[in-house]
Amino acid sequence: MQARPIFDPARSRADSITTLHAPLIWPVTYHPKNHSPRPGGVIAADGSYLDLSHCHYTTAKRWTLPCAPDPEVPVTDLPGTWLYGGVLDPAFGHCIIESLSRLWVLDHLDSPPDGIVFLPAVHRTFYQRPKRYLAATAAVFDSLDGLPARRACPTQPVRPERLIMGAQGMGGGDFSAGSPEFRAFMQRHFLPDVAPSGGENLYVSRARLSVMGNIMFEDRIEALFAANGYEIFYPEEHSLAEQTARYRAARRIVTVEGSALHVIAYALGPDRPVEIGIIPRRTTDNTASFEAQLRWQSAAQVHVTGALTRLYHPGRIYGEQSNVRALHDLRQLADQLASTGLIEDASAIENPTEAEIDAALAALPKQMVRMEV
Repeated sequence: MQARPIFDPARSRADSITTLHAPLIWPVTYHPKNHSPRPGGVIAADGSYLDLSHCHYTTAKRWTLPCAPDPEVPVTDLPGTWLYGGVLDPAFGHCIIESLSRLWVLDHLDSPPDGIVFLPAVHRTFYQRPKRYLAATAAVFDSLDGLPARRACPTQPVRPERLIMGAQGMGGGDFSAGSPEFRAFMQRHFLPDVAPSGGENLYVSRARLSVMGNIMFEDRIEALFAANGYEIFYPEEHSLAEQTARYRAARRIVTVEGSALHVIAYALGPDRPVEIGIIPRRTTDNTASFEAQLRWQSAAQVHVTGALTRLYHPGRIYGEQSNVRALHDLRQLADQLASTGLIEDASAIENPTEAEIDAALAALPKQMVRMEV
């Protein structure tokens, strides 16, 4: 069996840029029982589907499938020249990687396009509401300078007068390191004028996020870091510019694995050596993906420190384990943090009792199933 190709972060994608005249952009359609992959993408003027328009989470996991035009569906003309942006995902963690993944093309054009046109991600509460997609993602795009002012996310087929396309240069999994062009674009354009501001030790917490995917007893981990001179930082309470200023000022940053690490990688760039600690919250390869992004897109020294003992999940566990609560051996975790030099004193933390674990689980909105790690 032929091995599946993987994304090579050292290979240039500059030769993938092409300009199409009067293609069709066919949006992905929402289906309540099948979010992805779904048919959608770009269809050339001769009716052929363009593989270059495929959107990926990883090489092995596509977001789109080939499609053909339906002659019964009306098409709206889109005057001017547009850049194909791939998927526009209102979920922050996906938006900040996949929805930015083709913007690198802008640095390789003689003149800027009139705007950027996207496929709408298939979110139930957003589908057929293009203004919602644009509003939910505005803060991410506002963090990048030099972009065209116009963005479009049509939920019905459109025919741009001209469409510029380039290969996807960023994503999850094996895409996490980014292509050379993507890395260079982000280094130049991600909040370049934001100066460092803040302390040197930062614990970036997920404790106040109203999400199922998290770790248990993070308040105890916060107390451990506070006792070691760290400021506890909640990124969702701050603008991307404020987050970036704090990350650029820090010399040690520790966080539970999550989308804050994407911002940290972009904010630091290749010229700010920082010690980064990542605490896993699932048993998938997601932590390795964040580690790869940091190693390729920043000068950070990365330490993965974790002591997972159990996962708790609802009746059905998702493939990415985005809906699990992770339990760490907190004493072992603290010892690991001390051995890497991220903290000096590991004594200021204790493991919960079984009664405390049961009480924490009882407070969750769903009954959880225990899984040993």
